[in-house]
Amino acid sequence: MRRGWIAAAALAAVLLTGCGEDGPQVVRTYKASESNVVRGYSEMDDGTWRVGEVYYQYRLELSGKFGTSGGTVTVTVLTNQPDLRYEDVSGSLVSFDAGGAPDPDGYVVVEMR
Repeated sequence: MRRGWIAAAALAAVLLTGCGEDGPQVVRTYKASESNVVRGYSEMDDGTWRVGEVYYQYRLELSGKFGTSGGTVTVTVLTNQPDLRYEDVSGSLVSFDAGGAPDPDGYVVVEMR
């Protein structure tokens, strides 16, 4: 009889507390079809950012001169490096591949203007 009460209490506890969601939830999704977005990404409710299944701590807007024309470009990158600079990413813009695999140790370009 005591085992039955314990099982019933455990079941009630699970039902009352719910199963809950694992991990952060999406607040907003940026689609590649939107203006300036070159790769889809999501803002999460815990302040992180996600591309596919890779999470990043920072969303940085970096500006600088592009190529020899001297025009200014601004790129938005997701990264886990808070001190990333435009000079760090500018070389990859020449051979930019929006479909490449996100790099959790580096950065991923998600917007360009």
